[in-house]
This record gives sequence, structure tokens and C-alpha cells, in this order.
Amino acid sequence: MKLIPADKVKELLHGGWSLDTDADVEYVCSLVDEIPAIILEEDVISKQEFTDSVIRTAFNQKAWDPECAVKDMMHMIGMYPEGGRRPYKRHGKVYYRPYRNYWDGCNRYLEYFSSIGLTEKTTPVFNGGMPLYRITKNGMKWLGWKLGMKIYFEDE
Repeated sequence: MKLIPADKVKELLHGGWSLDTDADVEYVCSLVDEIPAIILEEDVISKQEFTDSVIRTAFNQKAWDPECAVKDMMHMIGMYPEGGRRPYKRHGKVYYRPYRNYWDGCNRYLEYFSSIGLTEKTTPVFNGGMPLYRITKNGMKWLGWKLGMKIYFEDE
């Protein structure tokens, strides 16, 4: 297994390391599943922080807005800031139980997220070959971390 040197990870976290191809991004994100946390000398970085750094770096290179991607993922699970279902609080913590988990149609952010494992893409026949995206368990964890809440997955 190829390891990324600690100095490269530090550069990535501070936005200085460029991920040249989607294969590089895929490889870096595959590391996240294999380790409980990334340890850099005295710092311990969570999986979600590392994933977020990879996403920020890739989005900066593509000149995409990460907030639009988060809003699209919120829409996928039925969380609307202007109405609809909202998160709830219990004992000082915030939770959300999605009532759906899909996006029907093309979306460049979700296409990218499917390449790194945050969403999964299928192309069912019943909708004319349009892609159908679902958020994976890792995607729910990352989105919950990003929004500061616990988002339940279907089997929880």
C-alpha cells in the first residue's frame, strides 16, 4: 500500500497540495476508510476533517462552490432551510432523521462525490437513463459533521 507522507497531508490540509487527477482524489479518500484517524506528529485529524480537506482542494481546483454541494445533499435528504423537515434537539444535541435519500438527474457535485464514495450512482431504466444518486453511510457522516449534527442512516 502506498502511503502519503505527513508533509503532503499537511500541505493538503492547508490547501497547498494539488490533486492532479480524480484517481489521486480516489486514492486519498480510500485511505480514510483504512485508518481510524490521521496522526500528524502532535495533531490528530478526524476522517471527516480529512475528507473535507480533500473536497475543498478538489473544488478549489475546479472552481466549484462547496456550499452548493452541501445544499444539494441537504435537498437529497429532505432538509430545507426555508421549510419542510428540520433537525430536532434532544439533550443539547442536534439530530435529523431523513425521510428520503435520492437525487434524480444530473449533478456535477454528486458525480464527483460518487467517485470518492460519499454518494452512489445508479442508472435505472425506468427514468430514461438519468442518473439516480443516494448518499452512502460515509456521506451521511460527513454531511452531519459538516452541519454539526447527527444524521441517521436508513438502518439506524
